[in-house]
Amino acid sequence: YGLRSSGLTVIDTRANRIVATIRVPLSVEDGPPVIDSARQRLYATGWTQRGYVAVIDTRTNTVKAKIRAGYAPDGPVLDTARRRLYVPEFDE
Repeated sequence: YGLRSSGLTVIDTRANRIVATIRVPLSVEDGPPVIDSARQRLYATGWTQRGYVAVIDTRTNTVKAKIRAGYAPDGPVLDTARRRLYVPEFDE
């Protein structure tokens, strides 16, 4: 998954080609997305006027949810054993 200002580009690493573009309903900013391979989910932080975490289904390459996460969320950490996503946030 490569970052773009308006979404995520999905690349087939065997064929070295783009297979999908996921339009994320927010601007993806700092910090890489986090993948949960077992649940086939990708979590991307971003912010426009408020911070969000986009939950993306990697099977269908669609945004399943948008969760508010403070003013400027960045660099989430996934605890797969407890099914928790920890999202640092920064003040305005």
